[in-house]
Amino acid sequence: MLARLLRLAIAPKTVQPRWLEDRLMWVASIDRTLEACAEPGSRSLIRAEVVWSCVPALHAIKGVLADPARHVAPNAIKKLRAFLTDGATSPLFRDDPDAARVVVEELAEVFVEGDETSIAT
Repeated sequence: MLARLLRLAIAPKTVQPRWLEDRLMWVASIDRTLEACAEPGSRSLIRAEVVWSCVPALHAIKGVLADPARHVAPNAIKKLRAFLTDGATSPLFRDDPDAARVVVEELAEVFVEGDETSIAT
């Protein structure tokens, strides 16, 4: 996936729809989160064991985001943004890997199945 993003960055510039740029930005954000926790001794606000509990669901979300043919509801992107960036409320920034896994698995279901009703607003 990272190689694909690099090819996009190096390739002759083509105008991509804004929604696709936004989705690729979130793919890169997920990659950075995973890479930061993979580095030994990294000084991250996120504990590695919490991130590792979320890996399968984060990969599922990345797959949907990277596929321009898949519809992603705006509320799903909003919830992903909160999960990845909101240190005050996101279980990703806590010490409980199980709580983070449950939340991101519910979020992944929304991305994979496209059922926005199963996620709390």
